[in-house]
Order: sequence, then C-alpha cells, then structure tokens
Amino acid sequence: VANFLLNYALITGMFGLPKLGLMGIGLVTAVVANLMALALAWHIRRHPAYEAYPLRKGLSRLNRQYLKELWRLGLPIGGTYAVEVGLFAFAALCMGTMGSTQLGAHQIALQIVSVAFMVPAGISYAITMRIGQHYGAGQLLDARLAGRVGIAFGAAAMLCFAMVFWLLPNQLVGLFLDHNNPAFRDVINLAVSLLAVAAWFELFDGVQTIAMGCIRGLKDAKTTFLVGLGCYWLIGAPAAWWMAFHLNWGPTGVWWGLALGLACAAVSLTLGFEWKMKRMIRREPQAERFEAIQPQ
Repeated sequence: VANFLLNYALITGMFGLPKLGLMGIGLVTAVVANLMALALAWHIRRHPAYEAYPLRKGLSRLNRQYLKELWRLGLPIGGTYAVEVGLFAFAALCMGTMGSTQLGAHQIALQIVSVAFMVPAGISYAITMRIGQHYGAGQLLDARLAGRVGIAFGAAAMLCFAMVFWLLPNQLVGLFLDHNNPAFRDVINLAVSLLAVAAWFELFDGVQTIAMGCIRGLKDAKTTFLVGLGCYWLIGAPAAWWMAFHLNWGPTGVWWGLALGLACAAVSLTLGFEWKMKRMIRREPQAERFEAIQPQ
C-alpha cells in the first residue's frame, strides 16, 4: 500500500511532492524495501514466538559449517533464478528486435502472467517447508504425499487461471490499455493472442516451480539448477528463437518456445521428485512400515 501511494504521489506530484517520474518510482522502491527489512527485524525482536531462539547470539563467531551449508543450498537456488530470469530477458530481446508493438504486447501479457504466477510461487515455498519437516523427521511417505498434493493443487490453480486467460483476455488487457483508442489496437490484439499461449505457459510454469520446491525440501538444490539450465537454455531459448524467426511465427513463436522449455522442466522435475522419493523409501523400509501404521 505504501509503495503504491508513494509511487503515485511522486509520479504526479501529489501532496506538494516533486514530480520525479521514473526516478521517483526507484526512490520509493528503495525506501519501502529498507523500511520493510527494519519492520521485520523489529517484529522478530519483539514477538514472543521468537524468544526461544537466540537469534542475536553468536553473530561475532560465525559457524563455518552452517555458512557452508547455506552456500551449498543458496548458490544453486540463486543460479536457478538467474537462468530463469535470463530466459525471460532473452524473450524480451527477441521481442525488441521485432518492434515496439511486439515488445509492448509482450510486457503486458507477461505482467498478467506474473500476477497469476504468485500462486504457485507461494505454494512452492509452503511445500518446501512441509517436505523439509517430514524429511527431517524421517516421514518419507508423508513427504511424498505433501509433494504430490502440492503439485496437483498448483496444476489445478493454474488451470483456473488458464480458463480466465482464454475467456477474458480482452478484459485483462483492458486494465493496461484503452480499447477505444485506435492507437493501441495492434498492441491489444497481439497481447490477447499471447494470453492464449500463456494459458499453457502458466500451467507448465506453475508445475515446474512447485516441483522445484519439492526437491529443495529434500535439501537438493543442485538438481533443480541443472534441470533448469538444460530445459531453459538448451530447449526453451533455442526453440523460441527458431519458432519466432525461422518458422516466422513471430511473437507467439517466442512464447511457444518458452512454453516448451517450461513444459520440459515441469515433466523433468516432477519425475525427478518421484524418483528421489522412491529411492529414499526403498533405502528405509523400516521407516516406511512405521509410517504406514501411524494413526492419521
């Protein structure tokens, strides 16, 4: 709320503030982000739920083992985000070579898709924690069940968004551009056609994101990075370029290429999670039998 109000105020010069335009947006974003960090630090320090955890002790004597573990997990997770963001940056570059109309339609459709993507992104974080808890307690069957439920629920949610993209594309694009203005007609028509591709795009993106969370819950971030690198840059990016410029599909070709890369990642990561869980359960048959007789 603060970000929105302050952005609008500095763009338009409300409340006597200067009209800073884009620079105002950057300034507000920086200020709000830092205030959020301070507010969260204050909350953790004051809330009674954190009293049992000595969060401020030992900061002068950093534990190398813990730092090494954080680095081992954090570096490939960051690398996975980097290769995925790089894929979408590559798509934007492809659109930019086609023209401003294509780039504008791409950005509008991508903003709509990004809002829907927040649902599987949130589910992914929740699934990582749930599977991590079960995995740490040796409850492998429960960990596998949590992963399957998360992937299925995420796919169902994305199918709902797909129906919205198919049935209400003009209304969604209308949030960004005025349908009555003839100057925007080409951008609107192209953005609507991209949303039709996004219906498939979002399904695969949601499943692969949740499947990544499942595997990370097993303390394995390297697999997600390698699968993402291969599917995004060995399949998705070349397919987007080939479909757009060699098959002459244009902007929709770029998005079909992205959808292909994300579909490969979704299938590979889901099968990878199932394979890892199957191997773990086979290694610990006693744990499996113990879990099977526990009361629900």
